Amino acid sequence: MLNDVKSLKEPIGQTLCRVSKELVSIADLVGGLEDAVGAVLQGEQAPIVDRIEELQRLDLIRQHMVAVSDFVAAVASGSSSAWLVDVESAVNCVTLSEVAGRLAERTTIISDNFPSNPGDFDQFN
Repeated sequence: MLNDVKSLKEPIGQTLCRVSKELVSIADLVGGLEDAVGAVLQGEQAPIVDRIEELQRLDLIRQHMVAVSDFVAAVASGSSSAWLVDVESAVNCVTLSEVAGRLAERTTIISDNFPSNPGDFDQFN
């Protein structure tokens, strides 16, 4: 916690831009982990210390995600119901249709509004 900051108030857009940057840094951490998993699957040999460091990255990613989530929840709890967001415009830049639907608070996704994208994830079951 930042004890030396008495009151820091700013436009919500600046705050959300920093949140976006934090999420990108989490994605970068995951990208590095993907590389490590790919190397293991290809049978590349590495010292056990390197493997342990990669596993520790999972914990760092989890902690980072929880911290950002807590921050966003705190910002939301202090927000006014008079602050309105154009959610429709915002979700248009989201390439995963299921995520876009959840962010738009839609329980079912209408394919005309959220077409399937090459970026969509198909989980293999």
